[in-house]
Amino acid sequence: MAGFSGSYGAPTLLRAAGGGALPGDVTQRIRSVQIERALEHVPMIYAVALFNITLILVLCFHKGLAVSSYAWMGVVAIAAFLRMIQWIWRAHSAQPMRNPEKTLRGLTLVSVGGISGLSAWSVYALTTPTFADMILIPVSLVFGSTCIAHCLAPIRRTAIGVLIAGIMPAALYLLLFGDFEGAILGASMISIAVLMIIFLMESYQRIVDGIVMAEEIRRLAHTDALTSLANRRAIMDALDEADAEARDGTGYAIAILDLNGFKQINDTLGHHVGDTLLQRVAHRLRDAAQPGELVGRLGGDEFLILMNAVTDEGVASARTTAFLAALSRPAEVDGHRIPVTGSIGHALSGRDGESADAVMMIADKALYALKRGQEGRSSGINDRRRSHAA
Repeated sequence: MAGFSGSYGAPTLLRAAGGGALPGDVTQRIRSVQIERALEHVPMIYAVALFNITLILVLCFHKGLAVSSYAWMGVVAIAAFLRMIQWIWRAHSAQPMRNPEKTLRGLTLVSVGGISGLSAWSVYALTTPTFADMILIPVSLVFGSTCIAHCLAPIRRTAIGVLIAGIMPAALYLLLFGDFEGAILGASMISIAVLMIIFLMESYQRIVDGIVMAEEIRRLAHTDALTSLANRRAIMDALDEADAEARDGTGYAIAILDLNGFKQINDTLGHHVGDTLLQRVAHRLRDAAQPGELVGRLGGDEFLILMNAVTDEGVASARTTAFLAALSRPAEVDGHRIPVTGSIGHALSGRDGESADAVMMIADKALYALKRGQEGRSSGINDRRRSHAA
């Protein structure tokens, strides 16, 4: 179950956008953008490669060069065509990508490795009389490298690697060993590579900033402003997801906790003290939560705890007792020593209800039966409902 951790908020996200470590869900979203971009643009990359290789083949044929000196490019063109068909099929396939990480690594290897091979051959071509006057070769490599880098902009390291491997070797050779016109062309190629690298870094940062901002907005929409716990909207989303997983055989438990005497604290000490106390309670509940448990605020002094994969009454009872124990210490607020106690009711999916709404209703009834002084049993609920107080 994808819970609501509340472990970081807007400040952390903004620091991450400025160059710090990105949270896991932001990194995952960036990876999704990279895959989407790859599926959309990689076929075009192969199409451009096929077109440029065809131009060079035509030029070599026009100049009457021996076929043996450029026949290998025909093999590369066929391979590019087959890979283009493969990526088009992958982009239109309804099946989810099994291993996105492996796909991106393979794309990086093919892109940087392929362009490096062509770059090495272009330098070789510039040093041999057979191709020395074919300035189209390094120029075509510049076009191809910038096209690939632009298409793969969200995959920053791959895009920059393509630019460096595809442009720099031939550019440096022309700058250092070419004639005057060759040196001018080499300098121009280097300037294009540098400008493209700057563009790629800025483009990638804009992508990250956009994802971080979207994540910040999503979190604000799902976070209780006072306690930074999951709010009612986030709770309802989590309950819907819990129901979906329960249909696949994964049960859950719901506990509802209410503070004792909170209204009196608000009335006698003021709402500021009451709000601070709620923040302390939220902090204690969050610390007491285990992985897979969601703690949220329903409103006022009422909290909900969703315990994923808890299907045993004994486990649910032990966990609710642990949450109450976490509240048992008095809280110091503005010079006031305030006893903190609460009541809690819980219910189990499947046994107490077939939907989250039904389970939540049973837990709520258990809580308020206890609040009314009953012992956690009333007609129609039998012994399936449990409640505790501390």
